[in-house]
Formats: sequence, structure tokens, C-alpha cells
Amino acid sequence: MCHHHGDYHTGNLIIDLGKVWVIDWHTMDFESFGDPWYEFNRLDTKYPEFAKGQIDGYFNENIPEEFWRLFALYISVSAITSIVWAKYFAPDELDNILRLNKSILTIFDDMENPVPKWYR
Repeated sequence: MCHHHGDYHTGNLIIDLGKVWVIDWHTMDFESFGDPWYEFNRLDTKYPEFAKGQIDGYFNENIPEEFWRLFALYISVSAITSIVWAKYFAPDELDNILRLNKSILTIFDDMENPVPKWYR
């Protein structure tokens, strides 16, 4: 169990004097405790090398198979709930969110492979 940020992605990181700071903690969810792997649900895959580095660094390049299965679940659920978020808070992003949802099937080989294509 750990504190959850709930919206951990590159848009909520600041680099200052060689240190990385995580901002925007007001969105903590699940009463701010839960599975630390859940934080990967908003991994920014527009920059696959950065995303790979986050995962490799977190696990010291020894990634358990269980992580990949949960990652596929968490990122899928996050993408689906993003549709509702976009509807109410960013309707101009709805088409992008729908494209993201379709791309999830592609990156996980129609959910047959829990390791995403951008990592392999």
C-alpha cells in the first residue's frame, strides 16, 4: 500500500535544479492509498523511451509478469473512464480519447499480450 497521486504523468512533473518534483496532488484518489502499480495507469506513451525508463527504473529492470497483467487492466480502465471525463470536462478532447481507447487494443495485441508493443 502507498499514497496514490491519481494523475501521475509527465504533465505533472517539474524539473528544477536537477530534481524531479511531482505536482498536482489535489487529485489523490482511493482515499489516497492503494496498489503502487496503479500509478502507471496514466503512463505517457507518447514518449516510449521515457515510459520504458519509468518502468525499468521502478523495477530495476526485473519486471514481474503480474505487473504487466495489472498494467494492461489499469490502463484500459483509465482509458474507458477518460471518455466520461472528456464528455464533461474536455469535450474537444473526446475524439482523441476515443482514438486512445482503440489504440489500447492494438498495443496489447487485442489483449492477448500484456506487454505493450511500445515496450517490446
